[in-house]
Amino acid sequence: MARSIGYDELIRRFPMLSAALIVPMRCVSPVRGRGKHVKQLKDRPHQFGDVEVSASPAGVLSIHLAHSWPSELSNDEIVRLDDALVLGLVEGIAREEWPPMECALTCESVGYVNGDTTPVAVRIAAAMAVRSMCRRSGWEGLNGAAPPDDVA
Repeated sequence: MARSIGYDELIRRFPMLSAALIVPMRCVSPVRGRGKHVKQLKDRPHQFGDVEVSASPAGVLSIHLAHSWPSELSNDEIVRLDDALVLGLVEGIAREEWPPMECALTCESVGYVNGDTTPVAVRIAAAMAVRSMCRRSGWEGLNGAAPPDDVA
């Protein structure tokens, strides 16, 4: 089930993105990132989240969900996981010193382990995927400025 969330809806749902426009980054060439969250707890269920994202040049931020979850999941569970995924992507964007605001961000794939993949784990993995993506080459600041050293 492919789904897209445009800039206006993102700002409406997540006002923190409009405040993140201090020094945004622009995608100048395709770039990918991956985040993985695995936590094994002694007396609690394990947690597993694995998210792969890509960004391509675009004039304004949008998020596209191109991944698929296993067919045996209920629609309610898919909605919970996708909501956590989008929240994690947005948190990852907002946490960046130079937020990647000029790109089409696509969730390419997600990993799933029955019983271990939780909304919290997916949210964490999504934020980590954005951070990974922002540390690779393919970005520049507005007006061609170079991003900070910790950003590729």
